[in-house]
Amino acid sequence: MLPYLAQGANSSLEDGAVLGFLLGKVRGKETIKDALEMYEVIRKGRGEAIGRESFRQRETLHIPDGPEQEARDATLLMQLGAEEITEPDFPSRWQVTSPPTVSTAA
Repeated sequence: MLPYLAQGANSSLEDGAVLGFLLGKVRGKETIKDALEMYEVIRKGRGEAIGRESFRQRETLHIPDGPEQEARDATLLMQLGAEEITEPDFPSRWQVTSPPTVSTAA
């Protein structure tokens, strides 16, 4: 992952919370493997989404000087201080908003 979304600290907190919750449900050695597999199912999609978004953020923040960079800067200035982002392609996506897909089938 690239360092654009503060994802290192945030992801480690999310990982710890999910892993702690799942391991707290373990009642014997035989269920540890199941808990770890569920952890992977829950966290893998989220981690991949954050990784993809960090690459998009890099591209957005490192546009060479020119018309595309000027358009990006204009959008940033337009949104400065706004309570709500109104531009659909706002270049500062500070979070991954798509929820992970988790199958509950056994």
